[in-house]
Amino acid sequence: MQGGVLKQKASPALGSRITVWLLGRVGIEGTMSYAPSNLTTTDATDYYPGPHSAHLITRTAKLVVRVNPAGHNTVFQAGGGVGRVGYRGAAYCGGAAPCDPYLRADVMTFPSKIVTAGAAFRPRRSVALRVDAEDYLFSASFSCRNGGHCPGVCFSGTPYTPKRQNDFVVSLGVAPRNRVASCACKEFRRHTPGPLMLLSIVVAHK
Repeated sequence: MQGGVLKQKASPALGSRITVWLLGRVGIEGTMSYAPSNLTTTDATDYYPGPHSAHLITRTAKLVVRVNPAGHNTVFQAGGGVGRVGYRGAAYCGGAAPCDPYLRADVMTFPSKIVTAGAAFRPRRSVALRVDAEDYLFSASFSCRNGGHCPGVCFSGTPYTPKRQNDFVVSLGVAPRNRVASCACKEFRRHTPGPLMLLSIVVAHK
């Protein structure tokens, strides 16, 4: 796009989370999510012929730490880790489904650093509600395999430089709490939340 900027629209997402709490307040966590989305221009005068379909797929691995003891009705936690953010859909695939190997963007999946914070609420002893906010920090550059002039993000034929991305995800989920073992009065618990509804907000995506 000549001087224009394409932006990923905010979108609801569906995903899942598995958290395993180790000794003390430290745990490991993995997530996956899928967000159907579209591209839009930041300026109404910019011309982008489409296609606009552009969904996101994320995968993460994190280390999380409880701020206060697990026995409280509200438990706060924070953490960080690494992940991958994948861009898919006709906008990144040269207008084709499945992706056209010659018209698509050259690289569509990028490594990311992740910072997270959240809280778990226990309305019942066997169930916890999880609210989390995650910030994906990474650099993306959508170079074009054929030099441009094709459907989607590569249609303009202009060079693409790496841009700092800041993707923000807020999630709400339900986590069954199952006691798997006990020893010396210390309970080891495994949290395996079910499907999460996520709100994905992508800021300054180019």
